[in-house]
Amino acid sequence: MLQRFGPLAFRLKRTNYLFGDTFGVADRYPFILTGGAQELGFPLSACYRDYVARIEARPAVREAERREALSEASPSQL
Repeated sequence: MLQRFGPLAFRLKRTNYLFGDTFGVADRYPFILTGGAQELGFPLSACYRDYVARIEARPAVREAERREALSEASPSQL
């Protein structure tokens, strides 16, 4: 699957995000796919691992992940 992302890898080796150094709406879908592939144990090249790490470090993403974890937690875990 990730082999089809060759053009994305080409871009991500040169820029922080798909269209430059600013996160944009176009970054959301590849982030979900590459992050999911990483969680499933698919090997990712360094440019994809770095891309996922950059997006995961964004405050809004950290907050969304925190809220998601809370919504999935059982009452005994809260």
